[in-house]
Amino acid sequence: MSYEISLTLEELESALIINVRGRVDGMNASLFEEKVREAVKNFNNRAVIMDAEDLVYINSAGLRVLLLLSKSVRDARKPFVLCNLSTPVMELIMISGFDKIMGVCDSRAAAFAQAGL
Repeated sequence: MSYEISLTLEELESALIINVRGRVDGMNASLFEEKVREAVKNFNNRAVIMDAEDLVYINSAGLRVLLLLSKSVRDARKPFVLCNLSTPVMELIMISGFDKIMGVCDSRAAAFAQAGL
């Protein structure tokens, strides 16, 4: 079983878009955190949108990274929105209550709207 995680970055309409592919669990959460921190390190965008269309699995270790990312973006007074979550990932986000502390949308277009772009 592959434990690879990859991120690709886009800048679109004043947003930094982080496209996530693979799985995030205890085996690679620290790598995921490192890659996410590097991605937002010097962001000058109005918002950060994480497109999780290709994220197949995330556990509590990965949720911790999302929480840290959300906090750092919020501390910069910018919106952070997750979008395109698979049903299992969305269920985990909702059960954990993360949908109450960060934006969660069905589509990238909805994420842009929620971010005010």
